[in-house]
Amino acid sequence: MRGSLKPDYLISWEKVAREIPAAERAQYETVLTSNPTSLDNTGRMVLLRRKTAKTPAAPPSNEFG
Repeated sequence: MRGSLKPDYLISWEKVAREIPAAERAQYETVLTSNPTSLDNTGRMVLLRRKTAKTPAAPPSNEFG
């Protein structure tokens, strides 16, 4: 991840995400991990979110209290 503009979200193979340098990896948190994508139960995908990312406000709930 070169340059000063880092994406708010990254989707990557779990193995590749672990290879991101520690200083850069520390800027992201795992939001979601998939089930295995390969027949041998390996190859999970991860969704990473930049810790300083601006997340949109949650939509209003349709539930009535």
